[in-house]
Amino acid sequence: MRGLCSRQVLNKIREFKSGSVFSWRDVAIPRFSAGTVQRALSRLEAQSKIKRYSQGMYYLPQETLVGPSRASDEAVLQKLLLEKRARDQASFGNERIRINRLIPVGATLFYEMGLTTQVPVQKSFIAPVRFPGNSKALKVVTVPMEKYQDLSDSELKSYLALVSLDKIGNESSDEVALAFKRFLKINFISRSCLRDICTRLGGQKGRKAIRNLEFVFHLN
Repeated sequence: MRGLCSRQVLNKIREFKSGSVFSWRDVAIPRFSAGTVQRALSRLEAQSKIKRYSQGMYYLPQETLVGPSRASDEAVLQKLLLEKRARDQASFGNERIRINRLIPVGATLFYEMGLTTQVPVQKSFIAPVRFPGNSKALKVVTVPMEKYQDLSDSELKSYLALVSLDKIGNESSDEVALAFKRFLKINFISRSCLRDICTRLGGQKGRKAIRNLEFVFHLN
């Protein structure tokens, strides 16, 4: 029975693309318990047929010229987010969709919004899940996203950019302002709408965002 489970789990895994990240839920087999499937994954890892990224998280290594590659940090993060979405949807329905998302911050956000030409060495995000690892390429701050659930991705990015706009280095203030206004126009976000968002979120960050918003729109 143990060998049968391992073979069936491995057959499922072989349907994945190289580099895919998965947990026992992705290879669950109705006739076997969760514990049996989890033990099968441990055996497959011991046989070097799969690799463990972290507790409960595995990946199918991709063969390269220098040997098997490690799973992408971003792929792991996206997988964790998908699993949290599935758990929340089962418990709460679709009400928490905007809570379970991944939003860039800092230099990563500035680059994605076109506010800077500087490519960040380390990608930075906020997310409602804990990232299991210490990556030089990826930094994730676990943040409760409930207070942002009424905002679209573009609105949230605009607000977060305003909060830390003064941290953009080596860029012209005029160019940053123009790029920010262009982002708002493309995403159909008005100045008054964004000001209302800053006021509603309030606190020190909200007040700072309002000051930076006024600064941006007072520049030519």
